[in-house]
Amino acid sequence: MSETKLINSYLDKEFSTVDKFLSDLDSVTADLKTATDNANLELMEAQKRNVAARKSAVDLLNSNLERWRADEDIVNNIPQYQDEFKQLLTQLNQQFPIKTPIFSQLETGFSKLVNLAYSKNLLSYVSKIRDGAKLVEKHISAKDFEKALAVQNGLLETEETLNQISLDDSKSIPVRNTALKTLYYFNKNIRGKLQAFLDIQFREFFESAEWPVKTLQPKFYPQFVLLFEKYLSTEINPAISTLSGPLASFKILVEPIDLRFKYHFEGKAVTNRVDKPEWAFHHFLNIIDSHFGFLAGPVTEVLNKSELFADRNGVYEFITAFLPSIKSKMFSLFEEVSDSPNLLSHLVYETVLFDNALKEKYYYLPYGKKVWKGVAGELLSNANWFQKWLAVETESATERYLEIETAPNAFEIDYDAVDPSETAPTISAVNLKDLLETITDHYSSLASVRFRLRYFLAVQVNLLDKYYARLVESMEAFDSMTSGFTRAVGGVSKEDMQLVTGINGLERLCRIYGSLNYISYFLEQWGDEEFFLQLWHDITTLSGSKQTLDQTSKDAIKAVTQHAVEGTVFDETNTGYKELCNRVENAIVNLLKRELQHSMKEYFKKSDWAELTELETSESAVLEAGVSRQLAQPVKHIGTLFAFLERFFGVADYTRVRRRFTRELETYFWNYIIGANRFAAAGGAQLYRDVEALGASKRLQQAARLLALPESSSASASEGDVSASALYSAVVAADFERLEAIKQQLGIDLTLEDIRHLLDRRADLA
Repeated sequence: MSETKLINSYLDKEFSTVDKFLSDLDSVTADLKTATDNANLELMEAQKRNVAARKSAVDLLNSNLERWRADEDIVNNIPQYQDEFKQLLTQLNQQFPIKTPIFSQLETGFSKLVNLAYSKNLLSYVSKIRDGAKLVEKHISAKDFEKALAVQNGLLETEETLNQISLDDSKSIPVRNTALKTLYYFNKNIRGKLQAFLDIQFREFFESAEWPVKTLQPKFYPQFVLLFEKYLSTEINPAISTLSGPLASFKILVEPIDLRFKYHFEGKAVTNRVDKPEWAFHHFLNIIDSHFGFLAGPVTEVLNKSELFADRNGVYEFITAFLPSIKSKMFSLFEEVSDSPNLLSHLVYETVLFDNALKEKYYYLPYGKKVWKGVAGELLSNANWFQKWLAVETESATERYLEIETAPNAFEIDYDAVDPSETAPTISAVNLKDLLETITDHYSSLASVRFRLRYFLAVQVNLLDKYYARLVESMEAFDSMTSGFTRAVGGVSKEDMQLVTGINGLERLCRIYGSLNYISYFLEQWGDEEFFLQLWHDITTLSGSKQTLDQTSKDAIKAVTQHAVEGTVFDETNTGYKELCNRVENAIVNLLKRELQHSMKEYFKKSDWAELTELETSESAVLEAGVSRQLAQPVKHIGTLFAFLERFFGVADYTRVRRRFTRELETYFWNYIIGANRFAAAGGAQLYRDVEALGASKRLQQAARLLALPESSSASASEGDVSASALYSAVVAADFERLEAIKQQLGIDLTLEDIRHLLDRRADLA
């Protein structure tokens, strides 16, 4: 079927007639027109509503701006108006979805309004201050202090407000700067005029009271208290003060003292000497001592009654006011002596002593400070000055160290330096220890941990390292000569051999040991002292902090802390000393072994232990002090060595070395005498006398006693006699109960293996 037929068929089915089709079409058209008209009407009404809302928002903003401008107290209401402005901007944003320049213009305008309000308010404060200054000038001219003071007091709230404005980061920079300038104007033209008026009265009072030539007498106290109270009433409130330094009331108090100080130490007076900075310090301390009662009494009492200064101390405030003179003197003196090492070192040393005197005698701490770095700390805060001083200190300490090390008697043993129960040091070790303690006094009061650390490493640790290197060198020389002749290498003279053998070699090693041991002991003691514990705490704290450190400080901290998390500042250094000390002790034991081997060559060749008889062993003509003939000289030689060691070593050190030698002696006898020979009872008895004379170990003496047992008992075992045969029978029969009984009877605790070995060495039991 064609498309035409299909269309006609559809139309015939849906619209039976043309009239009906046209009628339906008109109905649809009318519905569409009605819908369109309704949509247009709604759109127009929405637009009207938007325009009205926008107009309402803008009108509300304008009305608020007018209200804000008209507010006489706008400054106090600014926080509220800022909140309202933010809400209005939010409403405008809702009405104007697309951001327009009007928003930034509004924000800029509001900001200007706020700044203008602050400026207008600030100008009112400025006007008050200037008017007040004129009144103060008028009253001061009329010598009416009370009225002038009343003007100042009436402006204190204004001063506090200006201070708050100057510190408020939300204020514009011009506003803050104006506030600061006005505060300065207040201090100069109001407070300053009041204080200048009182300065004149104080000077007249000082003249009548002969201050400071004489200590203020009690009869002058009432007049002083009245003046001082007035002066305190002119002081700036410390809670709002941005100024540092002493109270003005104490500046006038030290003014005549400063004049006398300048006369003595800044002019041409004989007391002004570059080599005597301590004279200025002593003068300062004498002034404080002379007036201490007055400062701690009436002056402090007035402070304690003051509302603003009740927590102040008259002595501390006086020191704070007087210190600028001493600082100025020392700063100029430092520059003057900076090229003279001795004078520079002396200056800083005396300055440190002065700081210590203030801290320890008066417990001085400037008001509001947790730490006072002292005059020395301020001097050395200049990096160049500190470096110059440190170089001088290092050079001076090194020179003194070299004098100690190169002295003819430097490494002689000083038996009188310690208690007889302690290991003796050398003279150089004692002198080095004294030098190190003196050095600690030079820098212990420096407040800066960086200064203390750098001094500690550059001077103290440096000297300890030098001494350690010197002792290492001595030990290396000893080892070199020892290895030369022990390997039978040519070139080792007889004289050199004598230096490292016998009593000479032993004393040489003991000198090294005594030096190391003495310094190591004090390194441990110092490490536990409060100053060095605090230094370690400061170093580890600084190491873990986020402070910006220079590379020198970083390297210094790393040098101390790289191998330890907990410990002391001396641990790294002391580790080296202890290790070398152990090495020297080993060398001492090895020397004793060599002396044993060399002196007992003939004894070790002795092989007649099985042939000795009771008659032979009783002939004292053949034996010296009961020992074998071949052992007489070795016993004497070894005895001489140990007599020296017993005098040199402390009890603990001697006992340890003696035990180590005894173990070596036991090994030699067990391997080269007992293990290489067979014994008759008489031979065992002789061996017992020999090892007892050498002070051998308990095990070796028990072995000799077992070898000395008679082959058979003349009585029964139950009667208390023990024979080698009885012991042998118990071992062979594995009669352990009987074996234990025999051991208890003999008083020995040898192992079964040892007993079997010893019985095997008996010639009469083979």
